[in-house]
Parts: sequence; C-alpha cells; structure tokens
Amino acid sequence: DMRNVSVQNNEASLMLHWAFPDTLDARFFEGYSLQYQAVPGGNWVEWGRFTQMTDTFVEVFAHDPQTESRDFRVVLQLNPMADCVPGQALGNILLEDAAGDLRQTEPAAALLRWSSYARAWSPVLYQLVQKNDDGSDSTVLTTTADTLFNYTKPKKAGWYRLEMNCLAPDGRWARSNAIRFEVIPRELTVFNVVTPNGDGKNDVFRIENVEFYPGNELQVFNRWGQQ
Repeated sequence: DMRNVSVQNNEASLMLHWAFPDTLDARFFEGYSLQYQAVPGGNWVEWGRFTQMTDTFVEVFAHDPQTESRDFRVVLQLNPMADCVPGQALGNILLEDAAGDLRQTEPAAALLRWSSYARAWSPVLYQLVQKNDDGSDSTVLTTTADTLFNYTKPKKAGWYRLEMNCLAPDGRWARSNAIRFEVIPRELTVFNVVTPNGDGKNDVFRIENVEFYPGNELQVFNRWGQQ
C-alpha cells in the first residue's frame, strides 16, 4: 500500500513511500509496478517497474504538485504479463485559495481548502504553517481535522507563504504545496487636526491604516520642532 506522498522542499517533486504486508512471500512475484492516475477517475499510467520486494522510498517528478493532486499506487506482478490487485492509492495534499481572495487587498480573510489525507492514516490532523517567503520565520496558525479554514491575512506588509502539514500518530508527516502571496503596504493618512467638541469629526487624533505597521512608534512635535 502507498503510505505517504509528500511534497519536497524543492516544491517540484514528491517523495513516495510504500510498504508490503509482512506475510508477503516475494518468491511468488516478478516485481511490481508504480503507477499514477493522469486525471481523477482516468487511466493509470506506469511510472516505473521494480524487482526488489522491499519497502521503498522514491522521489517522483510526475506532475506539478503546486497546481494538482494525483493518486499513486503499487501493483504486484505475478509475471511480466499478469498484475495482481493494486494496493491502496494515495495522492499529495493540494492546498488552495478557495475563492481567490488571498492575493487581493480586500477582504482581510481568505478561505483555504485542501485535499483530505484520511486514506493515509487515522486520526488525521492538519497544521497550517505561515512563513516569511525567505523562510526566516515560521508560525503554526492552527491544528485541525477539517479541510477548510478561514485564514486572516497578516497586517504587516511583505511576502508570505502558506503550507499544510498532515501529522500521523506515529510521527510521520506529509507536506502540501506552498501558496505565496504579498501583503501590499497601506498608505498612511495622518489627521493633524483635533477638535474634541463631541461633533463626531476629528474628536480624537487618528492615523488611518496604522494597524498595518505593527511595532510602530509615534513622536509628536509642536510647530517649533519641540517634542
């Protein structure tokens, strides 16, 4: 059975892991075929053939894991002309911006969805990870069993990327594709007139969009340059 399909750090390939039952007698088999499904519900295409009946890890370049998910499976072969019943199939996790809001200035939130990994192990737990695009900072935003999450975009300007990790009870994990997006800097508007007379206009000092600049510091000077 296919046990894990994880996107590699190069974001262009997948690491596959499959395993055979302990009771399997390799003497009765010529080998096995590694196959993938070209389109969901479509025909299976052979990626390669193997003769060593061992649990195997292999790196695969079969499609773009940033844009699609494909199922992989292992099929034992009794002889070069006859295949056995295929093992359990499994595909990579595909993380998507469901409504296309992530790369828009508004709204402030975006609905994320990802393909279920429940065929791999149970119970399934997903971790949504937010990183600076250079990888210098990493934050786990949520851990959930659901495949939908309403994500609030950062206020601080810059490039970010999101990844979904799926965690197994035995310590294994699978990684999704990465989604990159930019938070555009907001223009500051300083209202330098304060008339606290209760008319609802300029009653308080306000800087529009200052919340998008976390860690800011305000210094006030009079007309003579004195702080």
